[in-house]
Amino acid sequence: MQKIKITVIMMTLVLLGGCQSLNSPHTELVYEKLSEKEEYLLNLTGNKASFYHINNLPIDKDYEILLTYEFYRNGEEIKKEIITSLMNDHASKKEETKTLAINIQEDKIRFLIGEEGAYASGSYELEETLDQYSQSFFSSNINLEIGTEIYIYQANSADSTRDNVTLGIPINMDELKRTLNANDNNVFIKLTFKEI
Repeated sequence: MQKIKITVIMMTLVLLGGCQSLNSPHTELVYEKLSEKEEYLLNLTGNKASFYHINNLPIDKDYEILLTYEFYRNGEEIKKEIITSLMNDHASKKEETKTLAINIQEDKIRFLIGEEGAYASGSYELEETLDQYSQSFFSSNINLEIGTEIYIYQANSADSTRDNVTLGIPINMDELKRTLNANDNNVFIKLTFKEI
């Protein structure tokens, strides 16, 4: 009888634990739309900006969020450099929401990343002049799984962003090759969410 009670208790705990992990929310990249007035002001200055929240980050895993700048000329990778990164490991305080803001200027990328009360900001100097490029930002909400790499920004030397990769979905290499072949110069900002 004692074994049956223990077995029932163990099965209940396993079942409850399994259901709990199934109900835990997915990590989500949430686009924060700027007001119409903010958009006008940014456009007058020639700057482009995008603002995101990364919600429901895992508290049971160590992870890193990377922003990487990629530049391609005539289909060939010229530059691939990390702009900034954010790590959450056992040594740091666990937070479930982070904020990410990117400001694209003529020859500079400014960024803000962190959580309320603890933001890191900086800039990444460019050799390219991005105000001469057609540009697009990812402007939707998506679920982020650990191991995901997505482009959240693209610029190219063409007159439009028609031949771009699809922003906000896992990178498709065939689509990337097609885009690289369609434009002389291509710039991307890639967001990587990985376990460490």
